[in-house]
Amino acid sequence: MEIVAKPSGRGKTTDAVRMALESDCYLVVRDHKTAQRIASENVELLRFPLTYAELMGTGLYGSHIRTIVIDDADDFIRYVCHSQGVESIKAITLTKEE
Repeated sequence: MEIVAKPSGRGKTTDAVRMALESDCYLVVRDHKTAQRIASENVELLRFPLTYAELMGTGLYGSHIRTIVIDDADDFIRYVCHSQGVESIKAITLTKEE
């Protein structure tokens, strides 16, 4: 898993779109408004972006979705935790592959 960490407005979404294109996989974004914006700005995308809600509702086991690129993973973690009733996330850790 590749991790892209940059300040806001520095090209994380652009990198995510590029990775989705290069890997021929789905890009997963916050909401439909974001999906529409990214799709209109990146007509070369092979697949329309999925939203966090769509990804969580697909029941991936047995589906055709095998590889994804998540845009704004910190928001995704908050989305998943909030959907389970968690109000606040104190911290997360990541494993940096060497």
